[in-house]
Amino acid sequence: EYVQVQSISRSYGAVVALTSVSLSVRRNELLALVGPSGAGKSTLLRILAGVDKQDSGVIRVRSDLGVEAPSERHPAVLVFQDYLLFPHMTVFENVAFGLRARRRHLGLSRREITRRVRDCLRQLQIAEKAGAWPAHLSGGQQQRVALARALVLEPSLLLLDEPFANLDRPLKRETARFLRELQQRLQVTTVVVSHDIEAVLEIADRVGVMSGGQLLQIDSPLTVRQYPASADVADLIGTGLKEVVR
Repeated sequence: EYVQVQSISRSYGAVVALTSVSLSVRRNELLALVGPSGAGKSTLLRILAGVDKQDSGVIRVRSDLGVEAPSERHPAVLVFQDYLLFPHMTVFENVAFGLRARRRHLGLSRREITRRVRDCLRQLQIAEKAGAWPAHLSGGQQQRVALARALVLEPSLLLLDEPFANLDRPLKRETARFLRELQQRLQVTTVVVSHDIEAVLEIADRVGVMSGGQLLQIDSPLTVRQYPASADVADLIGTGLKEVVR
């Protein structure tokens, strides 16, 4: 396992968001976390990103494979549902922003930043939009800019919060397949949180089903669909089964 989450709990006053959640993320896999609103998916994602802090439990990242634990040099990068693009910056400037902020720490020249941004825009098939303003882009294009801004930092862990939420249904499936192809090509360890169960079942290596701040099951998409661990999992996945089958 590349990332190990052990007995993570988190509460906000009287509201319990996570209760002793344990899971692993394998190197270069795409792990999807699904479940209803309030399941704790986004809370777990924010804790993995370092944006939030658990009340108890530990997160361990292996460092014996040539990649250090998430740091400023190889960060865990969270892409928010609303993309949070800077409206007064062009696509190129949006994608370059993080590199420019870290330029001295990373030892990057302006020429190297330009090269990395252009390469990333080309990888995401939006190179022709480099000079465009975010307001002039489609929802799918805005999402690719947000992805480019994350990937240009060469993260050790890519975290995506509801990446399909702002897209219409035909574009969801297209975007999901593009995301999977990109993740496999770049070999970046990725965790996706989504309400769109059908979309992630098509692209994930493994699926974690969450509800009420607990992880109910984590398995391959086929196993979760055909052998849900409980009636709750079956209902969430939509198999229609009403009894525990394993």
